[in-house]
Amino acid sequence: MRNLVRSSKLMLGVSLAGLFAMVAGGLFHQGIIGSAAAQGAADPMVPVFQADGGWPKPLPNGWVIGSTIGLAADSHDNIWIVHRPGTLAEKESYMTRHESDCCTAAPDVLEFSPVGALLHQLRQGRGP
Repeated sequence: MRNLVRSSKLMLGVSLAGLFAMVAGGLFHQGIIGSAAAQGAADPMVPVFQADGGWPKPLPNGWVIGSTIGLAADSHDNIWIVHRPGTLAEKESYMTRHESDCCTAAPDVLEFSPVGALLHQLRQGRGP
């Protein structure tokens, strides 16, 4: 008997939820609820980002950048990048091992102008 009462309550709850969903769906479809235009709100501007293949400019000394772990812009719109030199693949660090004229890890911290020119670099100090 208890199972019958529970299943009856369950069916009643499911039926009411379905009825509510149909009514709310109909109101939403008619634009009565859920429409920003119907509520007088303006559409928000959504930023669009695109990659710039020319930024940054080529780095000097055969430097390449590993996995970037930090990026910030300062008050002059210069871009600061922190990267992990240890994440370079073996083929990206031939110069480090004196096996070729190219390439080696860039210093840990790099500062670029807004147009992508390298301004400053800082190499992490190694402890004693």
